Amino acid sequence: MNELILATVEHLRSAAGLSLSADVCDEQPDGQPPPNAGQVYYAVHEGAWTNTADESLDEYCGVCVTITLRAGYAPRDRIALALLRDLRARRAAVRAAIHDNYDLMNLANTKLGPAVNGFVEPLRFRDAGRPQTKGPDWFYAEAAGHPVAGVTVTLVFEKARRVQTLESMG
Repeated sequence: MNELILATVEHLRSAAGLSLSADVCDEQPDGQPPPNAGQVYYAVHEGAWTNTADESLDEYCGVCVTITLRAGYAPRDRIALALLRDLRARRAAVRAAIHDNYDLMNLANTKLGPAVNGFVEPLRFRDAGRPQTKGPDWFYAEAAGHPVAGVTVTLVFEKARRVQTLESMG
């Protein structure tokens, strides 16, 4: 799982149409941006991790990407519309960069190393949920007279498959 998350971060940082820097895209445990995050933040975090076999490991791993946009740049009467349009475009770019991407899967396998059974199927887009407004506490701030401080959406990617024998686990 660790290698898949790290590969996803690296992939998003270099993906065409995104090219995100380390200060706007990194692993975060729960999707919430760090206190020093700027206007936009992409938080990569762990998704579901399941096994479907008893005599071996036939695992399916998932990764989530939470995109957060601060409301500071939009006038109060246009916050919802301006942020939602921006969020929709970013959401589509992340989906396109990760869904069924074998380069990302191969990057995760490279991080695992050649002596380890790697992933045999890539991450697949499952859900993006609805955008949610967030208050100042999401940004580690105190309320400044406005209950909406930004918006987020979490994209869920699942079904990165990795098959291992029990003996190969060491």
